[in-house]
Amino acid sequence: MKNYAGRISAVLFVLLLLVGVGVWVGGDDGPGGSTGGWRTRIARLFGFSGTNSGNGPGRSGDRNKFRLKSGEVLETPTVADGQTSAAIEGLITDQQKKPVGAAKITVRSADTGFNKSFNSNDKGRFLADQIPPGTYDILAAHPKFVTLIRPSFNLAPNQKVQLNFQLPLGVALKGNVADEEGQPIVDARLSARKRTMEQVAQGGGIFLDDATYKTQQSQKDGAFALEGIAVGDNLMEVSKAGYEPQSLKVVVSPDKATEPMKIVLKRTGVIAGTVLDEDKKPVAKVNLALTRYKPFGGEPEKLAKEKFTVTSDEAGKFKFSKLFNDGFYDVVAESDAFAPSFYPLVASGTDKLTCVMTSGGSIEGTTVYIDRESTAASVLLTAEAIIAETTVTREVKSTGDGVYKFAKLPFGKYKLFVNSDVLMSEPKNDVNVAKGTATKNVTVEVFEAAHVNGRVTSAEDDAVIAGATISLKAQYGPGQSKYKVFEAKSNEHGDFDFPRLPAGLHSAQAWANGFVRTSSGSSAQTFSLQPGEKKGDVALRLDRGGMVEGFVIDPRGRSVEGCDIQLFVANTTPRKLNVGNLKAKTDASGYFKIWGMEIGERLQLYASASIQGRAKTRSPIIDLTASKPTAATQIVLNAGNTIYGKITDPNKLPIPNAEVVFSSDEFDGDPSSSSTRVYSQPDGSFSIPACAPGRGNVKVFRSGFVEQRRYVWLNPKSDSRNENFQLDPGYVISGRVISLDNKPVPNARVEAFPLDGAPGRDDTVTNKNGEYTLNNLGKGRFRLETTFKVPTSEGEQQYKFQVASVRSATTGLDIDCDLIANTSGIVEDDAEKRVNGFRFILKSKTDTKPSQDFVFNVDRRVNATGGLLRVLRVPRGVYSLEVAADGYESYYNESLVIGPGTKNNLPKIKLRPAGGLTGTVLSSVNKRPVNDCTVKVYELPDADVSKKRLVAQGRTDYTGQFRISSAPSGVYQTEFEHPSYESLTLAQVNIFRKKYTDLGKLTMEAGGTIQGTVVDEYGVPVPGINITVSGLLPAKKTVTDQAGNYLLQGVRAGQWPVVARGRLRNRAVYRFQDTMVMAQESQNADFELDTAADLDGIVASADGGAIHSGTVRVHPFDENSNVIEDIHYDTNVLGQRFNLASIPAGPVFLWATGLGVLGNYSSWQSLVLGRGKNNANVSLQAGGIGGNVKSVAGGTPAGGVSLQLFPVISNYKLPQSIYNSLVRRVYTNPDGRFDFNYLQAGTYQLLYQDPNAQWIAQPPVNLAPNQRVPEYNINLGQ
Repeated sequence: MKNYAGRISAVLFVLLLLVGVGVWVGGDDGPGGSTGGWRTRIARLFGFSGTNSGNGPGRSGDRNKFRLKSGEVLETPTVADGQTSAAIEGLITDQQKKPVGAAKITVRSADTGFNKSFNSNDKGRFLADQIPPGTYDILAAHPKFVTLIRPSFNLAPNQKVQLNFQLPLGVALKGNVADEEGQPIVDARLSARKRTMEQVAQGGGIFLDDATYKTQQSQKDGAFALEGIAVGDNLMEVSKAGYEPQSLKVVVSPDKATEPMKIVLKRTGVIAGTVLDEDKKPVAKVNLALTRYKPFGGEPEKLAKEKFTVTSDEAGKFKFSKLFNDGFYDVVAESDAFAPSFYPLVASGTDKLTCVMTSGGSIEGTTVYIDRESTAASVLLTAEAIIAETTVTREVKSTGDGVYKFAKLPFGKYKLFVNSDVLMSEPKNDVNVAKGTATKNVTVEVFEAAHVNGRVTSAEDDAVIAGATISLKAQYGPGQSKYKVFEAKSNEHGDFDFPRLPAGLHSAQAWANGFVRTSSGSSAQTFSLQPGEKKGDVALRLDRGGMVEGFVIDPRGRSVEGCDIQLFVANTTPRKLNVGNLKAKTDASGYFKIWGMEIGERLQLYASASIQGRAKTRSPIIDLTASKPTAATQIVLNAGNTIYGKITDPNKLPIPNAEVVFSSDEFDGDPSSSSTRVYSQPDGSFSIPACAPGRGNVKVFRSGFVEQRRYVWLNPKSDSRNENFQLDPGYVISGRVISLDNKPVPNARVEAFPLDGAPGRDDTVTNKNGEYTLNNLGKGRFRLETTFKVPTSEGEQQYKFQVASVRSATTGLDIDCDLIANTSGIVEDDAEKRVNGFRFILKSKTDTKPSQDFVFNVDRRVNATGGLLRVLRVPRGVYSLEVAADGYESYYNESLVIGPGTKNNLPKIKLRPAGGLTGTVLSSVNKRPVNDCTVKVYELPDADVSKKRLVAQGRTDYTGQFRISSAPSGVYQTEFEHPSYESLTLAQVNIFRKKYTDLGKLTMEAGGTIQGTVVDEYGVPVPGINITVSGLLPAKKTVTDQAGNYLLQGVRAGQWPVVARGRLRNRAVYRFQDTMVMAQESQNADFELDTAADLDGIVASADGGAIHSGTVRVHPFDENSNVIEDIHYDTNVLGQRFNLASIPAGPVFLWATGLGVLGNYSSWQSLVLGRGKNNANVSLQAGGIGGNVKSVAGGTPAGGVSLQLFPVISNYKLPQSIYNSLVRRVYTNPDGRFDFNYLQAGTYQLLYQDPNAQWIAQPPVNLAPNQRVPEYNINLGQ
């Protein structure tokens, strides 16, 4: 603190001295006039920089206050009312009276702050105009000439004066700048000026200016050349950060320039101090070194340790000298008796640095082999840490029992490893050495390195492939419980090398740009390695992959050149394929060719074509298989549709310059643009040309109005007109995103989602103050969501907070984000040994009531933390937690509460040792690896198979191998699923703790394929239709893509009904057809859906009575002749007539219920509807059943008895809900009478309810057409 105060006092003294010097200089040889003297000199000295013809600023100190950049002009103060500007014109010449162009003329006033510059033209003339009346200094400057000044120049209102300058040619000062060792100093700043003002011979009160510096910086060799220096006495100042500055008096004679100058700058900085031990006693013979220097505002640079080294004396004292005068140094102190100590960023000039030497910390533990029975390993072990940006390295050899110990280590985090060509060690990072505690029981796992090399070649011509990436997955360690991925690159000969691998089971695969992995599996190899084994026969092959070629033509068959072609994956074969590079341009013949697709078993694609002036178009579906990896296609480009419309406000006034964007929805998965953007005209009209036919949407946006979006379907045969939009004025919602401790959250995305049909939505990003404004929102309520990322020491974390309901036009709304809590816990096994590497998934619960106002999910892998699980800045609430580690069963906590405090400890997390499952899946036909096969392990189901629980899962790689590492011990059902194969189920698989169960080679049967296209009656593709193979388990189902195509793979051989179900023009549709499926073959099953049937009908009574009301429902039949319950088309009976328009044609079940003159009725029949007009008559027959109900006891009529009449229907399979609607229900009247009228011919069964509330069934009754049974009497209680 004393040093700091001393430096402040010194700075103040220097400033006072400079002011005194300025006053003293001001009294010397000043110009005449009432405004001359020391006051003017001080104003000029500290108020302005003057003309600066060099590369740097003018004079040091306050002279820089108003320094101008090149071409910059300070703002002119406002002239008072009544003032009229003045002007100065003149001529700039040299001493030979030749004009000087590009000279800078500056007019400035210390009193008003006016400062404006003008340039002379190539004839030397200048005009300085628009100058307020007043007193000014006028300067004329040029880099090669001496600067002149006309001080205290008065300008009257409306005055235009003549002022000429004759610039003396300056002299160049040359030389170089070096340090005390003679090394050149680059970027040293050199400045020179006239020491005193001198009037020049041209008169007119013009002087050589003493306030203008000529400046330059020294070059790489230290050389410099300062031009435009005046003859006579000059002051030269030389400075460089870190060096003592110099001021030189330089006399330039009029007849001869000075000799080359040699300027030496000295480093005078020091760092001194004392070395003490922990008892504060001096320590002698400690070696201290400077390892790094960091200048003010500059990048740090490393120092050679041996160049800056001192040793403490008997009193512990030390001193570094000849250091840079400013900046910071890193100091390290080392002694054999102590741990090294580090002192970063010690300021130059520090003279009381105290270095404390401590005994440090220690690391001890064992080294063990993991690739053999005998585990103790005697090896040379290295500990390495970076402390204060200095690398600390220590080595020690473990004993024959594998025991080691590092002592006298500086505190910090260390990496332990074996540095050997023969032996390798598992990563052991972030081993913490802290004061007061010894770090013990640190196990370093060692293995003898095996060596593998091989070559990558082309499967087509055996050419070597350079630059291929080879990924090697290793399973190793006790019970192959460890897993690691190694990578290498092939050289120019296609060779690759893995020099340090552990013994175990390995899988190597390759890929390269322009090539793909072969479907035959030769791009990968699996092999085992013994400790120290050398294997050199790994051959990996890649091929060119799938290829698509084709032509683009116009409707007249002419080729289209320059078309952009983009391949993208069809939804029929969903794959995570990077299609960004699968693009091309057509040549002059319209031809294109794209290759390099990884096909796998099968891949379906589309090619889109787009060019300015034509509608973007999609090709027919392109089908690539492993056996046929090439395909050709043709794309016809049309002019497309034009969308016309007009945009107005609520007052019907046009809105010009609104943004109108059409986006086609026919290119799902296509990364290239499918949008067209236009702007509305002054009358509000717009037209969007070249729109792709089919599904799409039009979005209209204009600042200040609510955005509108409308979905459209463009008919390929006609343009779309009258797509008019009325935009309503928009509202705003504004506020801040802040944490609970009132700190702003910058760069957070804030979005408004409409509620209850409110129009508009918007998103924005908060500024540095956390402020946001959402614009163009409609009237109503919105849900606000903010999402942002926060970096923590544990990793970057994503947050989402929301406000459930906010009314538009709300301002000052703070979105409070809970970011102040931390949580941590320990992960250990059942032997209470901490698990060093694991993965945890923390998820906020979304099903709480009330719901939480945030979503916070963390999925993180943790290594070398000593079993510590920690999450910082976690919102308080209810979470689920899963912790998984190789070789352990997963831990689950479905209701973890974090809070209400800010520091939370998790309950202890215990992981139980688990078993594993490995194997290889092959095709039964050609033994080819089945890659990307899903392997799922389920608990054995009880009677209810749907309740089986998934305990583990995995996928096969390109070698067909799978490895599941964290399955609990037990007996499980294991299922294998792949789109191209029939599912495989292993009923009982035993998994044992701490051991892998190898299922060996498993084969899957290749099923058949069903593919097709779904269109409507006009041939237009229908997307989104569900396609199912009925009766097949596990189910095979898919959905048609945007072109109406579908693909079902892995279907078991046999004849199967294929069902198409979905919606067409808001009508539910259902179609089916039988398809014969054969293994490894494709069958086509196309569907044509329609809503082309119209049904007109009449409900008529056989007795001619009136029909008061009724409802008619029509249901289609499914593939098993069942009436489909949840698909129906309904209408009401009006005046005995009914009508259903635009329903699907085909077999249907029609039933009607209602009320006639004689009571309720129900009727049913089956029809086959054709496209077009259909007629149906619902004839209410005269048949009926009636009778009397009497009490057996007294023979009296029984009123209010409930009866039901069930029709016996055997020729239709009716759902229970429909059948229940056909059941007739009545109550007896007070006379015990009941009647069921309007019964159609058939069999019925009557039930009545006795006094005990039991339903009693009567014998069935067969009715002929129009037959009546009038006296069906019932004795109640008989």
